[in-house]
Amino acid sequence: MFAIDSNASRLETAERHGAKSLNLNSDPRKIILAATENRGADVVIEAVGHGDALRLGYLFPIYHEVDYRFDLLRPFGHMVSIGVQQDPLPFSGPECYGKNFRVQFGRCPVRGVFHDALKTLLQVQDELGEFVEIWKGLEDAPKAFELFDKGEVGKVAFQMD
Repeated sequence: MFAIDSNASRLETAERHGAKSLNLNSDPRKIILAATENRGADVVIEAVGHGDALRLGYLFPIYHEVDYRFDLLRPFGHMVSIGVQQDPLPFSGPECYGKNFRVQFGRCPVRGVFHDALKTLLQVQDELGEFVEIWKGLEDAPKAFELFDKGEVGKVAFQMD
């Protein structure tokens, strides 16, 4: 499993949890293709909710000069987006048809999985504590989001009293 990001702290956390971390700026395409004998990833999970992140799984990032169409996701691969997409989708119907890949969007069925998820969380909570770097009250939200946007912290959790 590979984790791709440009934030060093998040990459270190991913490594501690078993992923091979790839800096976004280090040509992850080349590394993933080498690791998969040029096949590409079987599954891409996009968890950011931004068009550029979604496009990374489908196409290499749009801000690079070379357009590496579909190089991270293999033909007949599966892409899951768990980020809440706000941008236009970075691919067209004909491109999807040509790649023959599956893409899935959707909200977590919270009511249906809540009790099982909570049970699992309680069992593994000690392993997950480092994913949230700061805990703040809602009054600190603007500053917390500013730190997150600058890449100075990873995830932020807000305490509700």
